[in-house]
Amino acid sequence: MGKRRRHAELEEEPRFGYDGYSPSRAGEEVAKVDLGTLTPEKFFDEFIARRRPAIIEGTPNINLTPGHLTKHVGDAVVSVERRSTLSEGYGKGSRVEMTVADFVKNLASDKLYLTSQDTDGELFVSPVRELHGRGDIPLRPSLVSSLVPANISLWLGSSASSASSSGLHHDYHDNLYVLLSGRKSFKLYSPRYAREMQTHGKIGRVHGNGQISYVGHERHADGSTERERRRLEAKAKVAEAGRRLQALEEVDGTEPSALAAAEEDLERALDLELSMEEEEEEEGFSGAEATTMDGSCPRNFSSLSEERQRSLKDSCKAVEANIGAGEMLYLPCGWFHNVFSRNTESGYHLALNYWMYPPDGGSWSEPYKSMARKTVWEIENLQE
Repeated sequence: MGKRRRHAELEEEPRFGYDGYSPSRAGEEVAKVDLGTLTPEKFFDEFIARRRPAIIEGTPNINLTPGHLTKHVGDAVVSVERRSTLSEGYGKGSRVEMTVADFVKNLASDKLYLTSQDTDGELFVSPVRELHGRGDIPLRPSLVSSLVPANISLWLGSSASSASSSGLHHDYHDNLYVLLSGRKSFKLYSPRYAREMQTHGKIGRVHGNGQISYVGHERHADGSTERERRRLEAKAKVAEAGRRLQALEEVDGTEPSALAAAEEDLERALDLELSMEEEEEEEGFSGAEATTMDGSCPRNFSSLSEERQRSLKDSCKAVEANIGAGEMLYLPCGWFHNVFSRNTESGYHLALNYWMYPPDGGSWSEPYKSMARKTVWEIENLQE
């Protein structure tokens, strides 16, 4: 009965209830806006809340090049994807470890691709960790300052000899893609057509904000599992009780009874958090939810052939977003996309991904129905 109650919110929603923006026709232009004309509130209301992709002219003040990486973080060890032939798509090759400096030396081979998205639950790994420590990369761009970051990734590869494709897939987080060098083309499909995309995983639900939940790997609309949400809520209660107690302790003349009551609140919150940890240990929970793989194929990838994708272009109202250096793409979660890197004079493409937990609330100031994750984030990142 308890388990059934935990999943009640997930079960009460329509199974395919996406209610955000979708193109009215194939080939419809993706909205393009100037970063200088936007405020975070305006961007939230016009694009994030509406679940509408946007090309943004302008980027945060980030200046990265292969030379900069070699000079300042060249000794950092990174995981690099290596494909055996130029015709082999990325996402299928083996991975090797090497220093950033060695990777840059071999960048022109067009068989190596640096991605730092596999963070094992951390916000970022090398070389993003070192770059952020130097002040080269902001923790959260101001344009999306009300959303909670999930992952910051760097992508670097050659674009000298051949175009490459990511494969058609969707992500579980909102994506602010910051292109610093090169050119990228995104072929996009709305979450409204998720069933037509024939994912490797079995789709159980498409939430109103586009979040796609798979059978056996259920998620709330904000991307959290039921267990993760309860853990965050317990952690937020501890943090809030601790803040209240500290505030009372810093005030001269606080009544002893008030201090005692605040201490009791903190103890109760700590007991709740501890009981959840013990419950997870008893159930053998490892702390890392499996989120991407069913067997050998990522469940969020489409099984459609390229020919079949082309045949669905009109019926599924495919649109294309083309961006160049100095531009960004905002892509809400659940939008299927195939990313192509284009040949450029620079010979390489370099980009940053800011993945953020998607909002399921209605306003910039309160983007989530459960604000526990945002509370925990703000407490743990007071430097902002």
